Amino acid sequence: MPYFIAIDGGQTSTLAILADEAGHILGAGLGGPTNHIHEPGAKERLWNALHDSITRAFEKAGIPLTRLQGVGMGISGSGVWAEKMVQQLCGADVVAVAGDGMSSLAGATVCKPGVIIIAGTGAAAFGINAEGRQLSASGWGYVMGDEGSGYWIARRALSAATKSLDGRAPATALSEMIPAHFGLESLRTLHAKIYAFEIERPGLAAISGVVGMAAGEGDAVARRILEEAAQELALSAAAVLKGLDMPGAAPEVAPIGGVFKAGSLILEPLRAALHLLVPDARLIEPRFPPVIGALFLAYRKAGIALEEPLLERVRAGVEFIKGVK
Repeated sequence: MPYFIAIDGGQTSTLAILADEAGHILGAGLGGPTNHIHEPGAKERLWNALHDSITRAFEKAGIPLTRLQGVGMGISGSGVWAEKMVQQLCGADVVAVAGDGMSSLAGATVCKPGVIIIAGTGAAAFGINAEGRQLSASGWGYVMGDEGSGYWIARRALSAATKSLDGRAPATALSEMIPAHFGLESLRTLHAKIYAFEIERPGLAAISGVVGMAAGEGDAVARRILEEAAQELALSAAAVLKGLDMPGAAPEVAPIGGVFKAGSLILEPLRAALHLLVPDARLIEPRFPPVIGALFLAYRKAGIALEEPLLERVRAGVEFIKGVK
């Protein structure tokens, strides 16, 4: 039977799913992060991430590792190496490699025009118009940009917490909630671990979830941080929408990534900010996750139509993917 592997590679983990040509999700597996290829040790990490996620997906399905009909990959900064490694690992007749923006958009809109806002460890906006022209904004990395990302939020939360502890700024529950998230007694203990490089960037980005919790409990400082993040993310999406010049029906904008787990606390200010910048834009829930977008790209390159019966079978497998550990 022809099999397809779809891969969603990120800075925190890599997810691979195994599917057949009819859209049945057969297995899924997790691996480590797929960092940009120029980082020290990145090629080894990339190999480990691809090997572990793909072999675990086959194991979960109870199928021996075999040559594939197609592979779809949403992966940034290392696509050429990832393709070589997949061919070495199992081989494939068709390979569709794209940046994580392309695969995320393919999942959110089922390969139709639109814009996505990605806000995980990093952040960016990406879109495609009806003519196939692509445009992105933000995504400059944690040093030069990524405004509104989990790491960006974490940096502001840490600053707000330490300023509060010093008496330089209003009190905030973040001063206690952030160290508690790491199982630590105080910000000073956390300070020592951060500067000893015991907590890496993805771990720090997870603080954005703490900000969401504090905001949900009514913390004014945390709410302001999320509102500022929403403003930045709206600016990125608006830049893409205006640059692509998408006339006609209201252009769809889909938010994707862990930052949006804060729910309405960030989605409502995002919707309001986006409306002011591009009044006819419409914020939507993504139809499928990014890894399914990578699968769609592989299907399309293999000549398989994305028709409703196939989409229904894929949709039935999405809940299974959510439970992957």
